[in-house]
Amino acid sequence: MTVSPEGKIEAVANLDHTIDIVDIATSTILGEPLRGHTDIIRSLVFSPDCMTLASAGNDMVVILWDIATQQLLGKPFKAHGSVVVSLAFSEDGRTLRSRSEDGQTIAWDFDFASWRAHACTIAGCNLTHKEWRQYLSDEVYR
Repeated sequence: MTVSPEGKIEAVANLDHTIDIVDIATSTILGEPLRGHTDIIRSLVFSPDCMTLASAGNDMVVILWDIATQQLLGKPFKAHGSVVVSLAFSEDGRTLRSRSEDGQTIAWDFDFASWRAHACTIAGCNLTHKEWRQYLSDEVYR
């Protein structure tokens, strides 16, 4: 279980590999259970802005959830080789760190600007209009 930074909701991991989002004031479960894990959930953490929940556990994946829609944010991250035991967001919410039982720590970068710069570095040139639409469709081309 984890409480959101503003103290209004909590996330509770269930034995059936689901997560309940609970209104603390009323003890009411909000919506349907979040489903995406295939094994025991060991760690839950809210982002500083309370808009995202990260979860991880024995299935060795990290999953991001949109709190407003209670839906997955993309596909689970599969980079650990053993059980993920802890998660922590940076204060600015741009980085999520995950740590597994074997001691591996991964820093997940959620800063759009750094990903855009990284894409341009890998490409070795500016992206074409077509590439920009394919990979950065929500951003104005520049």
